[in-house]
Formats: sequence, C-alpha cells, structure tokens
Amino acid sequence: MGKIVLKFGLIAGALMVVLMITTALFLKSMGFQYAEYLGYIGMVVGFLPVYFSMRDLRKNSGYGELKFVNALGIGSLVMLIACTFYTIGWIIVFKTIMPDFWDRFAAYQKGIMIANHVSQAKIDEFINGIASFKDLYKNPFALFFMTFMEPLPVGILFTFIAALIAKRKKKNDSIQ
Repeated sequence: MGKIVLKFGLIAGALMVVLMITTALFLKSMGFQYAEYLGYIGMVVGFLPVYFSMRDLRKNSGYGELKFVNALGIGSLVMLIACTFYTIGWIIVFKTIMPDFWDRFAAYQKGIMIANHVSQAKIDEFINGIASFKDLYKNPFALFFMTFMEPLPVGILFTFIAALIAKRKKKNDSIQ
C-alpha cells in the first residue's frame, strides 16, 4: 500500500504544482478571476490520482473488494501528499515568480470595489486586511499552514466522493 500511496501522491502533487506554475506564469494576461477558476480546476485535476490510487488498491489486493474505510484511508494519504506538494509549490512560486502577489491582488480587488461603488471605508478595511495577510505570510509556519488549508477542503470532498465511487463489495461466489 505504501508504494501506491507514494506513487499516486507524487503524481497528484506534481500535477498540482505544474498547473499552479502555469497559472502563475499567465496570471497577468488572464487576470485574477480566471486564475482562481483555473486554480480550482487544477486542484480537481490534481486530485484525480486519489481515485486512481483507490482503484489500483482494489485491483491489486482484496480480490476486487475495497471497503469504503480502506478507500478513504489510502485516498486521504495521497491527498495529504498532494496538499503538501501544493503548499511547497506555492511557497516557491510566491517567493520567486510572484513576490508581489498581495499587492497585485489588492489592486485587482480594489478596482472591483471601486467599480461597484463600495465605500472608501470598506475599501480601506479590505486593504488593511490584505496588509495583515501580507505580514502573516512573513511567518514561514503561518505561510505553510494557510497555504496547506487552501486545497484541503477540496481534497477532503474529492477523497470522500472518490471513496464512495471506488468501494466495491466482494461478490458472492457461492452457487445457490
């Protein structure tokens, strides 16, 4: 089982990081709105190996049987590896490709708020919130934790659904 977890975890993590880097490189031309959509699509695509790990376990052990708990267990381990890769990938992207991420994001959101005639007080409150996040990102543990929490809810949901799909009860071979 360890080989399956490692193999599919590495594949999932690599997919997520490649899609993240691609999104980061094209952020200026596509804008934050589309980058957000692409980011979530990248997470879902990146989590596909979670299902394939379950299918592989079902095929190669247990005579075609896979209990929900076992599927959830292997899927969770693969998902956690993928989330770790995502986190490390984002930290590298943030530090190298997009060190001005928070400033660009604040400017983008401020433009939307101005276009929607949001009060200056609300805009200032938002900008102060971004400044707090920017300060929090200076702490490596906070940066890691906050980034890890981004794909985690998607991964948990994906893993749960994949486990429901992948589970299979043993067929009754006896003739009655």
